[in-house]
Amino acid sequence: MGSVNTNLSALNAQHNLSKQTREMDQAMSRLSSGLRINSAADDAAGSAIASKMESQVRSIGVAIRNANDAISLTQTAEGALGEIENMLQRMRELSVQAGNSTLNQTDRNQIQLEMDQLANEIDSIASKTHFNNVKLLDGGSDKVTMQIGANETDALDIALQHTSVEALGVGSTVTATKASYVTDRVTQLNATIATTDIKLNGENMFAVDFDASTTTVRGVTDDQSGAIAGTVGATGQFVAIALAEAINQNTVNHGVTAEAFNVVTTSVKDYSNTSIAINGTTVAAKGSMEEFIDAVNNEVFEVQASLNDEGYLQFTNNGASITFGAKFMGITADDYGGFVKLTNNNGEPIQIEAGNKESGYTTDTGTLADLLDLGLNVVKANSDGSVTYKSNAVVDGTVLQASDGLKINGVLIEKLASQLTSSTSATDKANAINAKSDLTGVIATASNSVDIVLDFDDVTMSNHADAKINGVTVDFSDDNNVSDVVDAINAALVGQSDVVAQATTAGDLRLSSKSGVTITFSDTESTSVGLGVLFKSATYTRDGSTVSVTTGDATARGFVDLTSLDGSSITIEDGQEDTDQTDPANVGTDRIGFSSSNEEFIGADVISGVSVSTIEAANTSITSIDNALDKVSEFRASFGAYE
Repeated sequence: MGSVNTNLSALNAQHNLSKQTREMDQAMSRLSSGLRINSAADDAAGSAIASKMESQVRSIGVAIRNANDAISLTQTAEGALGEIENMLQRMRELSVQAGNSTLNQTDRNQIQLEMDQLANEIDSIASKTHFNNVKLLDGGSDKVTMQIGANETDALDIALQHTSVEALGVGSTVTATKASYVTDRVTQLNATIATTDIKLNGENMFAVDFDASTTTVRGVTDDQSGAIAGTVGATGQFVAIALAEAINQNTVNHGVTAEAFNVVTTSVKDYSNTSIAINGTTVAAKGSMEEFIDAVNNEVFEVQASLNDEGYLQFTNNGASITFGAKFMGITADDYGGFVKLTNNNGEPIQIEAGNKESGYTTDTGTLADLLDLGLNVVKANSDGSVTYKSNAVVDGTVLQASDGLKINGVLIEKLASQLTSSTSATDKANAINAKSDLTGVIATASNSVDIVLDFDDVTMSNHADAKINGVTVDFSDDNNVSDVVDAINAALVGQSDVVAQATTAGDLRLSSKSGVTITFSDTESTSVGLGVLFKSATYTRDGSTVSVTTGDATARGFVDLTSLDGSSITIEDGQEDTDQTDPANVGTDRIGFSSSNEEFIGADVISGVSVSTIEAANTSITSIDNALDKVSEFRASFGAYE
């Protein structure tokens, strides 16, 4: 029987059938796909070329979609910039309106309120404008890159800019100036401040007596869900704002413009991912710092959250108190009052004084306690161009430690190595400050002077032979009047102390030290056996405050003054204090008897937003807004080429 495998005719037929089948399959593949090359077997070289061409074609398709996305992105940014442009135009209109002398202070306050709201909205647009969650105007990136071609080099960079009010020059800008002063936090007023109590540039600070408890701010009563009321209480939320408005009511006389603001800054950068009550509104924990900032800005009334230039989270507003219900990222749970920035409109250093005879005024109602109540220090301009800040309280008896946090012009001040005692004088404090003068540009001087009432009627002078002045025994047994006591003291202290005695016009004994050493006086030996008290009472010469005298024995510490040699504003700070000022780490300013000054803005003046509080400020605002409009219009025009 014959086999197929050995049948040549059959094998030939089988081969031809297989060949025809392959050719038919290839033809069917080409017909069905429309392609000449469906695999490398069809054409090895052609397949490689076709693959490259296919990748180019498909990539170009994606690039076209990218280009469309880029157009959409630029249209989104341009739309936001258009709104910012409209708001700046409105702010310019308001500035022009405020340049009219027919407006009263209430009118200006209402215009300023709208200006602030527009500025806040510009910031909101800048921080929230995004395309597919890519922020476009917040300054987080200076460009976005779009791949609009098939090749690596076919990329398009679209330039971005930061368009917050600060970046545009109409927000919080830092400019060095000698004509400004920023108060300590203003949180409560202990009593009414009379018109003559405090002087600015030699004129009354207030046009009428300032009583915060009856002052209505902004010309309206603000409804903030009960958290903040328009009428300021003695411990109200609006004390700083009320103070600024009261000062501005007398700007025509003293030439100083006041502006309230507030800022509370965290001491750590890492978000703690916890909930926190701010001004009574609880902000829930968020997954990131960015989400938390957005939540604060959307949920908490009159508080704006942002990151400062150093990356710390800060909370700001236009002067109302900011309250934290619990400790948060280093911020102590408490109520943080606002600050008041004073600006001398003539560009010269501001002069701040108590309205009393000690300062050269005929009235004698003002005290350093009034300045302390408003977070002020005495500021005097000197004939040589320097400026002196005078303390409003005596120094304490504790040495300066690094932990006290005292900084002058940003430089940490602490005790000298030689100061080992816990009882230190104003001289010691001044020496510690002067050890850093080459860094601060500030010279400290100490002084001390007390006026002592002597009682000659109820004592027998022969029994007062062992009194002591600064540890030196003085014999008063033969003295019968103030002049005799003065002579006895000066004779005993010669060569041993720079404390000098003299009689006052009121007939009292004055002990003074130009170097600022602590003055002690004692007559305890005679008083202990019932022989009467010669040193009856005492007050500090500078401010009339009481020196505690116990049965003829007293210790009087001196005052420290700080002088800026070039006339620049002096920054005095000791960390972020709360209302109660109870943080043990923030007591440095108290150690030297000062209120904090310019503490949020080291070595600089911070102008919080454009101001229309005066005609001069309104005119300056017009220039600032024009510059901002130029920036926005140029930025917006740049998108035309991309679209």
